[in-house]
Amino acid sequence: MKINFKRVGWTSITIIYVVFTFIISRIPNSALPFKLSYKLIGIRTDWLLHFVEYGILAFLLYCTILTWTILNHKVSIRFIIIWLLSGAIGAVNELLQKATPGREPAFDDILANLLGAAFALSIVYVFKYLYLFQARKFQTNIRS
Repeated sequence: MKINFKRVGWTSITIIYVVFTFIISRIPNSALPFKLSYKLIGIRTDWLLHFVEYGILAFLLYCTILTWTILNHKVSIRFIIIWLLSGAIGAVNELLQKATPGREPAFDDILANLLGAAFALSIVYVFKYLYLFQARKFQTNIRS
């Protein structure tokens, strides 16, 4: 049996990242070295953290799912699956915060998670489209 190192690598990185985010989310607010309630450009810093955190997660899930042939669907369906999976992980993470002293689950955090995942997937889609466009243009130039 041949080992697919790309699959093992991306899957491992994604699992470690998810576990890390779940561990960090269990830290009580009072134990953090900074306050999450500051506003930066009118947006709460914890929303920005959720946005970036789940954008990274969506990118890692995209890279992981590309290595698994069982999810070899159309690009749009693959992106929807990744977006929903990111949202589900974020929702579970938020619900588990109820057991953490000084932390409360919040719907707006789940919304920030979903927006971050959608933004990251949009960037991936644009770069994938640009790459395919350049590849087709290159092939057309070779044939000419």
